[in-house]
Amino acid sequence: MSLSDRVALVSGSACADPWSDFPSTPAREAPDAPAPATAATALFVATDLQFWPTDEPEIFARDTELDGVTYRKLDPAYFSWLSSRVRLVIAAYDAHRIERPAFDAVITPWCSIYKWALDTWSPDAVTAAERADSRLYIPPRGAHERFSGQIFESDSI
Repeated sequence: MSLSDRVALVSGSACADPWSDFPSTPAREAPDAPAPATAATALFVATDLQFWPTDEPEIFARDTELDGVTYRKLDPAYFSWLSSRVRLVIAAYDAHRIERPAFDAVITPWCSIYKWALDTWSPDAVTAAERADSRLYIPPRGAHERFSGQIFESDSI
């Protein structure tokens, strides 16, 4: 699988069956995304791509900590930053710097998050978020501690 094929995973175009072009691996469907969004539904996402939806986003702060994990309400800027991190993982996998389980651990939840974004925002908004420059974005607090030794740590990719 080429890097450009893997980038299709980031854009969501391959999320329905991201493993179909691995002949030695049975095809697996990405898990279902959270329930379809309503105007009041929000998705909170941690930097390690754990996520949870809520129908009451107004009762939570932008950054909410649950069980020692900090989640941020997904907005286009945070989506852009997460997308940039997923691209690093795809490049690392393509360069054989991370193993398949680590790649799977990122792509599987990413597909659900991407689908949620498409169902909630317009496709144009998702495309704009993907193309936005996220280099100066400040991720949720505590993110750097959780990246230590993890696949999202830029020094290890």
